[in-house]
Formats: sequence, structure tokens, C-alpha cells
Amino acid sequence: MRRYASHYLIHPSLGMLKQQIVEVEQGVAVCHYPLTEELENVEWVPGVITLEPDGQGRLCPVWMYPYDFTNQRTVAETQRRRLP
Repeated sequence: MRRYASHYLIHPSLGMLKQQIVEVEQGVAVCHYPLTEELENVEWVPGVITLEPDGQGRLCPVWMYPYDFTNQRTVAETQRRRLP
């Protein structure tokens, strides 16, 4: 299992959540929770992690950077990368 932390997490049903950790197994998000303290084995990624449905009822984490936090949208330079 891998853990990623980001400034914001966009969840399809919960909206935008600030400073979250996402636990990922085989490319699928298994849980998320607030980043309240420094934890071991957490990779910090700047920008936003969005959880996107994969068509099989699972949520897959996608990292987007850079991201316009003020207007809550991507910009022309935003790159998307699925997190393993």
C-alpha cells in the first residue's frame, strides 16, 4: 500500500477536502483521511488528487499539477498522472 498527501483531494461525492492522505492499493483508493500530523511512508504531492470512478465502482487517484486553487480548476499547463 502507498500513501499520498496533497493540498486538496477532490472526492466525487464529498467535494474538495483540504490536506488529505489517500491510501492506494494497485491503483485504487482504499481510504482517505485528514493529514493532521507527519506520518511515515507518506509521499507529498503538490496540487490536487482527484478520485475518479473507473466504471467498476472503484475510485482511482489522479494527481493534477499545477492547479488553480483560487478558481478551483485546471490550467493550460496542468498535467494529470494516475497514481500507482
